[in-house]
Amino acid sequence: MIASATTGLAALRQFVDDKETNRWRDFLVTPLPRWAITGGYLLAAAIVSAIMTTVVYALGTAYCLGTGTPLAWGDVAAGWGWLMLCCLGFTGLMGLTVSLLNTGAAFSGLSVIVGVTFGFLAETYVSHSALPSGVARVLGFLPFAQASALVRAPYTAQSMAALPDQARQATTSALGLTPASLGIAVWVVAAALAGLAVVSSLLAWRVMARAVH
Repeated sequence: MIASATTGLAALRQFVDDKETNRWRDFLVTPLPRWAITGGYLLAAAIVSAIMTTVVYALGTAYCLGTGTPLAWGDVAAGWGWLMLCCLGFTGLMGLTVSLLNTGAAFSGLSVIVGVTFGFLAETYVSHSALPSGVARVLGFLPFAQASALVRAPYTAQSMAALPDQARQATTSALGLTPASLGIAVWVVAAALAGLAVVSSLLAWRVMARAVH
């Protein structure tokens, strides 16, 4: 899930570089309208995010299968589908953020912050149960931990099914393995990510088009 944000962000560095060096003006002399050019940056970033996230996911899945982790192909496919939605949502969010930057130095600083912050917000570095209750409650209502739960739910389904009911419920709750364990319904998370993708992409596209001249 972290890769779905960081790889899209990395691809958007080209926009900042073109803006800082005024290469953008070279594009303005082409027949392409400004909205198409700015949309191209966002589309390219989403494609890069989807490809790189798929590669990371495939390598992780290959490792798990090689070490005997119980995985069903249907669950793996479901996890990948949720990741693709994450790519769209978080690339749009990164695009909106990057549209406000003017220099490569600012972009580098943002990249460092995003890489670390997303791991925490997604409850990857610290498990759900290890967080103070107030912090866990706040993170549970943010799209980052919710998106991670969408991927974790199908990916751990086979392993969790082998546990006794009481142990399964305790483990699911402690690790935040499903949206329900965070107090959110699956459809709400999906709708939030889809809305994030649409709204943030449109805002990013609009800001990008106005930010360059």
